[in-house]
Amino acid sequence: MFIPLYHGQELKRIPFQLITVGLIAFCVIVFAYQAEMHRPEFIAFLLRYGAIPSVVLGENTLHPALNPFPPTLTLLSSMFLHGGWWHLTTNMVFLYFFGSMVEDAMGHWQFLIFYLLCGVLATLLYVAGDNASTAPLVGASGAVSGVIIAYLALHPRVKLWGLAFGTIPLKLPVWVFVGGWIALQFYSAFTDSEQKLDGNQVAWLAHVGGLIAGAVLLPFFKRPDIKLFQRSSDNDEQQ
Repeated sequence: MFIPLYHGQELKRIPFQLITVGLIAFCVIVFAYQAEMHRPEFIAFLLRYGAIPSVVLGENTLHPALNPFPPTLTLLSSMFLHGGWWHLTTNMVFLYFFGSMVEDAMGHWQFLIFYLLCGVLATLLYVAGDNASTAPLVGASGAVSGVIIAYLALHPRVKLWGLAFGTIPLKLPVWVFVGGWIALQFYSAFTDSEQKLDGNQVAWLAHVGGLIAGAVLLPFFKRPDIKLFQRSSDNDEQQ
């Protein structure tokens, strides 16, 4: 694992990454609310607002006692829930690190719509690929994956500092870090490689869906004057 820490870039078109910080704050508040629940309530909350593939597709229904949330709306609500503190923390770190510059390249409301669409489309791919599942999908990973691929297309030559394996400081070109991460997502999704996070299996296919959605949507949401795959600015090269 490589945890990004610093890229040396500054906002150029917006004074503050309002949507990025707002999304992070909302996810933290929701999880803090979840964390106060007893375990049965916590599980019921995830079942009610998480995206359960077989329920979304109408093949199963939740018990009436759960007062089920409209299944199609869970495509949206599920991206604001998390299964544990580590799940939440990693998603929010990546969202802040990459999302700030993507929001700068899109503008506030375009970025919000882009983020939500990436999350919904990522969840739809997961639902289609695991349509018999009765387990709730939760987390911002699909939406964040869309943000990561957008950052790579916008700033492919940036060098960033991070922690390899969570402990070793390294400076790497973003295409090395993100390229390796993308390769892992596709490999894991199509080999059914299992990895546990907070005791739950990682939804690799949702990550792939977010990557595809982000790559397709980016040209329609970035500001018209911004070019893709540009060389680094002088500031980038001096990092």
